[in-house]
Amino acid sequence: MLSETKSYLNAAATQMYELSEDEKIQLQCEARERYAVDMTAGMKAGRREGIKEGEENMGALAKALKEDGRLDDIILAANDPEVRQKLYLHYGIIKPTAPEVED
Repeated sequence: MLSETKSYLNAAATQMYELSEDEKIQLQCEARERYAVDMTAGMKAGRREGIKEGEENMGALAKALKEDGRLDDIILAANDPEVRQKLYLHYGIIKPTAPEVED
């Protein structure tokens, strides 16, 4: 009878261990899922902010070009990213970025 009780306790302990391992795995999966959701939300928010900033920059550039009588350059800037970038820098709408340093 003692051996039956010991066997029963071993089985119960094994079952408890397996359940606790399952819970750990479940918690890890939930944490990964929360991380993925948070990352996606952060990326969407960053994208919206970038779009807003780009629209504001283009609006400021169009206003500056109009004030200088450079109406043709508004269309050119709207269609050519390199020209737009140079004009942003020229009018101080954006600051120059430092060149990337390679290790």
